[in-house]
Amino acid sequence: MEPSEIAYLRWFKESLPVTHDLCDSCISGIAPKEIGIKSFKDIQSEDLGFNEFYPGSRDLLAEELRLPPEELYVAQGASPANFLVNMLLVEKGDTVLVESPVYEPLARLPEMFGAKVKYFERTYENNYQPDIEGLKEMIDDKTKLIVLTDLHNPSSVKLMDQNCFAIGDLADDHNVKVLVDEVYRDAVSITRVSGLSRLSPNIIATNSFTKSYGMAGLRYGWIEAESSFIQKLRVFQNYHVVVHPQVPDMIARKAIPKMAKLRARTHSILEPNYKIIRGWLQNHPYLEQLPAVTPAGVTVFPRFKPKYRGVDTVKLVHHLIVRENMAVVPGHFFRAPGHIRLGLGKKTPKEFKRLLPILDRGLKTWFDHK
Repeated sequence: MEPSEIAYLRWFKESLPVTHDLCDSCISGIAPKEIGIKSFKDIQSEDLGFNEFYPGSRDLLAEELRLPPEELYVAQGASPANFLVNMLLVEKGDTVLVESPVYEPLARLPEMFGAKVKYFERTYENNYQPDIEGLKEMIDDKTKLIVLTDLHNPSSVKLMDQNCFAIGDLADDHNVKVLVDEVYRDAVSITRVSGLSRLSPNIIATNSFTKSYGMAGLRYGWIEAESSFIQKLRVFQNYHVVVHPQVPDMIARKAIPKMAKLRARTHSILEPNYKIIRGWLQNHPYLEQLPAVTPAGVTVFPRFKPKYRGVDTVKLVHHLIVRENMAVVPGHFFRAPGHIRLGLGKKTPKEFKRLLPILDRGLKTWFDHK
């Protein structure tokens, strides 16, 4: 196993914090009292010792998600969940098909386990939907796994229903596993929509409380899959964590019954900022409007107009950091250099309106000198 540097995360950790941050891809954090926690006693723990009779949160979460408990595995966030899926499925010599633009860790994981990664495109012109026929042609006898996101990271575009069903059919027809990272999916609907794992026993979905629920510090996630795969995860559990951390799990038990309320909160933050960003992009001198199908997700991924699309976005963002103390995410890190990614989830509408002219000023000073 040879882990390579994840360039995006290294850049993120080394470049931030800045005064004007439009990088963050989480929703703003909730206060503990919003899920009924006013003191440590409220999470029903007498001490920090191990309680072998503690019931855990899995069954409560399964009820909320309307899943059989045996089809659910609790993990320490979506990133560890994605790691576990790759660890159990991917071997040296396998081929893994990964979407592009892509959240870089999703491509680095199978490479770390010795797989060859091939990319299938989700283009702006196609509203960031995968080309199902093109994807089908890429599958061969070495293909072990297909990896994609829904909502798409970085664009926040939702997979169209017909493509969801087509991916399920493709997985079954070719007997290939599909990993869908759904960590942003709950941000756009107050009423939770079932994930893709329901469409095929070959589809595995990961999710967490990090991006859509305002609990990034909790490190609580899960895997939805057919029961035999979940059972393999339970066997492996004894090799790494043995038992899940109980304090985060106790907090999760408080949060799970309030998931609908938290989704409504998320929607109330994103919707006004989404309207602001679409208005800002209308007739923008450098950036194109978002595809019409883009929902009010946690991130947006505007593309530069053709005249400016050759810009080195890493150098551009460095200029923004130095001149304006502002950061957005370079599209370079998503294999889409003609774009930038902005986060909508950490600012009030008033703050968001105040930051966009600063970004405009930074873009203008960059392109005026090119």
